[in-house]
Amino acid sequence: MPDTGFTSKGIRMWKAESDDDGQHDIMSKRKTITEYASFFCIAKSSRVISVLSTSIWFDHMAHQRTRVLAALRELHRTRRVVFEGDNHALKVTRAQIREEFRKNASETNSSKVEEAITLALDVAKLLRTTVVQCKQKEHGSDTFELRLTKDTVLLENTAFDPAAELPERPRRGKCQDSPTVTSNSDTLKQS
Repeated sequence: MPDTGFTSKGIRMWKAESDDDGQHDIMSKRKTITEYASFFCIAKSSRVISVLSTSIWFDHMAHQRTRVLAALRELHRTRRVVFEGDNHALKVTRAQIREEFRKNASETNSSKVEEAITLALDVAKLLRTTVVQCKQKEHGSDTFELRLTKDTVLLENTAFDPAAELPERPRRGKCQDSPTVTSNSDTLKQS
């Protein structure tokens, strides 16, 4: 077994196993998992193809795991910002986020995982830009106070005047029977 040291930047290999001819490969330079696997693949080609593919798979899965956790954090941040002060909405959205992420926790298909990450980030963006909180100013009054955030999208709103006189468009007539066509010879006889 090779003498290896573990560091935060990957695996460091001090001394490799001896090859069949008794020679030793010595590496003192720090290597990442992928570089270590490719070195090991050259030294021991019969066993290492699986090690190399496994290390690449772990790198990919680690990247996806990071993205999934980032999407989860983004959804929880959005939830706290959008529903600030509304304990019921905060509890309901937290439960919904947990339920959806736990339901998909065992998913191994990378395309479905990427699709779920995209959906989570889109939901966070939609919540931040379109949801506003509304609170009644006084009990029994018809006046409400809106709480807008810096991310809320405000569209141009034109005033509507119910007393405005709108120009009437001419109405189209109904389709009538097509006029009868007479031939030129008939019109010539009549004249």
